[in-house]
Amino acid sequence: MKINIAGILRDRFVMGMMVWAVALVLFFVFAIQKGKWVKIEEIRQDIKSQEKTLNHIIKTGTDNPSPEKIEACLQYKKLLEDEIQKCHDFYLESDKPFERWFPNVELDPAGTPTEGTFFAAYRGAKREIILKQLYDLNIKVCDDHDNEIPDEDEERKCSVLGLDDPTHQTQFPKVQKQFWIVKKLVDAVVTAEASKCGPIRIQYPAPPVMIPEDLGIIIPFEIKVYLPLTNAAKLLYYISDTSKGGPFLTLTQVKITRFTQQADEMTERTESEEQKGKIQPPSDVQDVKVTISGNIMDFGEKPEK
Repeated sequence: MKINIAGILRDRFVMGMMVWAVALVLFFVFAIQKGKWVKIEEIRQDIKSQEKTLNHIIKTGTDNPSPEKIEACLQYKKLLEDEIQKCHDFYLESDKPFERWFPNVELDPAGTPTEGTFFAAYRGAKREIILKQLYDLNIKVCDDHDNEIPDEDEERKCSVLGLDDPTHQTQFPKVQKQFWIVKKLVDAVVTAEASKCGPIRIQYPAPPVMIPEDLGIIIPFEIKVYLPLTNAAKLLYYISDTSKGGPFLTLTQVKITRFTQQADEMTERTESEEQKGKIQPPSDVQDVKVTISGNIMDFGEKPEK
C-alpha cells in the first residue's frame, strides 16, 4: 500500500490536523520537562542552603558536638529512661492492691470468680466493711437532695454509694474495682470525722481516656461529704494519699459550701430581725459540704487474686 504524500500535503484539513498534533506533543513534552526542571532547581537551591549551613558549622564550631558531648548526652538519655522506668514500676507495683479480688473467692479457668462466691463476698463486704463502718460512727448517707437515707434501707444506701450489684459475670472486674474505690473514699470520710456522706459517682467514659504511655485508663469520680470545716483538709489528704497503694486518686476540683441546716436557718432569721437587735448573726459556720471531683488512675486491665 502506498501513501500519497503529495495528496496529503495538498489537503489543508489533514495538514492542519498534523500541525496541531505535533504542537500538542511538543506542549506535553515541554510541560513535563518544565516540571522536572523546577524540581531540579528546588533541589539545587536546597543543597546550596544546606552547604552554607554546613560550612558555617565547620568554620565556627557551632552545634558541632564533640565525641565527649555526644557520650554525655547518651548517658543523660539513659538516665532519664531509667528514671521513667522506675516511675512506671512504682505505679504498677503500688497498683497491685487495686487489682486483687476479694479473699476466698473461687476462680474459673478464665481467672474470673464464680458467681456464687463473688456475690457472697461482695454483698458481705458491702454490709460489713462499708455500711457497718458508717453506721457504727453515725455517719449518715444522703441522696442528691441532701436527704438522709434510713439505716434499714441498705440497698438504697449501697446504690447511692456506687455499690450496685452486677448483672453479669463479665461485670465482676469493674464492680470489684469500684468497691476498692468506694472503700478508699469511705475510709477517708471516716478518718476526717464527717457527719454525712453523699452520693459517690464513678463513671467510665467511652471511649476510655488513656494514661500516657498506655499504662492504663483514667476514670472520673465525684463524692459529696458533710463535715466540720476544720476537717476538710484532712479529707482531701486521705483521698489523695498514695502511701498505701492503689487505687490512685487525683483531685481536679474541690467546692466547699455551707450546708448545716441549723446555721442556715439562723442566718436567714437574723437577716430579718438583725435590725431590731434581737439576734446577732453567727460569726462562723463550721459545718460545710465538700464536693470533690477527680480521676482514678487504673494502671491494670483486670483484678488479680
